[in-house]
Amino acid sequence: MNIENSILPFLGRTVKFLDFYVEEEFTRNGITLSKMQFVFLMIISRNNGQPQNNLAFLTGRDKTTFTRNIGTLEKKGWVERKPSDQDKRIKLVCITELGRSILQEAAPIIECIIDEVEEGITEKERASFLHTLTKIRTKLISLREDKSK
Repeated sequence: MNIENSILPFLGRTVKFLDFYVEEEFTRNGITLSKMQFVFLMIISRNNGQPQNNLAFLTGRDKTTFTRNIGTLEKKGWVERKPSDQDKRIKLVCITELGRSILQEAAPIIECIIDEVEEGITEKERASFLHTLTKIRTKLISLREDKSK
């Protein structure tokens, strides 16, 4: 198989282009937020007050990467970590009002990007693409689990 024409490198390059485009649009609109920070804030806002470990899993990041990124969000005042009432060793991550505000500013830009990028893609093409991505993700999860045994 030719690596250059296989799905995974092509997918990786496409994601990089998306990352660059999202961050350019944020910057153009005066929003100092990366695409990853946007994703983290969305997940935290939907799961407000959850332990760091749970949120790391939901973001698909290892605990160290997640903790480092939460530290950056905390320095910006977008999230705060609070000790759990049940176990003081467990840190709960909560979005702040400032975090909600930046998320509300950024969400319409993301929605616009989605509309622009998906324009001209039929519902059948979209469903087929999502089906294929789901198969790839499921296979990757299975491979990871098999190799961790």
